Amino acid sequence: MKKLAFIMVAGVVALMAASCGGNVQQNASGEQSQETVEKNDTTGTQALLEAADKGDVEAQLAYARLAQTTAVADGPNYVTSEKYLKMAAEQGNSDAMWELAIMYMMGYDGVGKNGAEAFKWAQQSADKDNPIGFYALAVCYDSATGTGENEAKANELLKKAFEALSKIETPNVQQLRYLAHCYAEGDGVAKDEAKAAELYRKAAEQGDAASQARMGDCYSEGEGVAKDTTEATKWYDMAAKQGFPVDKQYSSKK
Repeated sequence: MKKLAFIMVAGVVALMAASCGGNVQQNASGEQSQETVEKNDTTGTQALLEAADKGDVEAQLAYARLAQTTAVADGPNYVTSEKYLKMAAEQGNSDAMWELAIMYMMGYDGVGKNGAEAFKWAQQSADKDNPIGFYALAVCYDSATGTGENEAKANELLKKAFEALSKIETPNVQQLRYLAHCYAEGDGVAKDEAKAAELYRKAAEQGDAASQARMGDCYSEGEGVAKDTTEATKWYDMAAKQGFPVDKQYSSKK
């Protein structure tokens, strides 16, 4: 497994609220939640915050993601995001657990790296059989984050992550991206760049900025698709428009 792989994964956290660009906040299962939060809808944002403060775990997860964007008054605010991710994680939400793990693994403005916490939350997410929790825990073992380096354990977890992701009948965009990444890097399954591109495209077409950027990579490098600079630029620009960091020669927004 490439450590660079997790840099892409970490981008998930920084852009968790990408669905806000489509005016709808997704819940942990990938379905549209009843809370519709538009970027400039302070009333909707306030209602979500109030629900989160009252203990609604889905609202806590949604607000934590929202806090990582400019959709909140002082956003992006990773300290606030950490607060609500932890609230949701402590109530047993396995998605909040792996998102918190990634936050501690990577470190963000105001939230320092903490290997012990990263490992703890990744382990708890994996203990709940969360597919991305398996992946996050694999990265901990691969990079010796909060634990000793153990390549065999990492590979075992990557296989579990792939098997779990591949059984999801209707995966959300995050799950599609992780499954695509498994195929792209050969994590837990034989490497298949064409299959990876197919899955990245599915997530990208649903508005996932990280997957749009990956489609740009696919077209610029000829990974799973024929090289096409026009297509590469199209996908990079779509990602950049959502605020995703794009630094490629074919992007008109670099």
